[in-house]
Amino acid sequence: MRRAAYMMLAVLLTLFGCTKSDTVPVTGLITLNGQPAENTEVMFNPQGPGRMATGHTDASGRFKLSTATPDDGAGAGRICCNAWRALR
Repeated sequence: MRRAAYMMLAVLLTLFGCTKSDTVPVTGLITLNGQPAENTEVMFNPQGPGRMATGHTDASGRFKLSTATPDDGAGAGRICCNAWRALR
């Protein structure tokens, strides 16, 4: 019985709280012709293994990237960055 309890504890610790995030916080500012680029989509694509990170600029042109959870950042390494905004 005690052995089963230790095994269950080990499984729970592994699933909840013992995972390491492989992202780093990423924030930035996008401007267009010297003015904040409001309502712009930002995408960081890894140039190797990893997950894509995305963000959206606010009225001041600032953004935070998200990968798995809101504002968790992007994976470290070489990336290709894209930004686009709908024309009005």
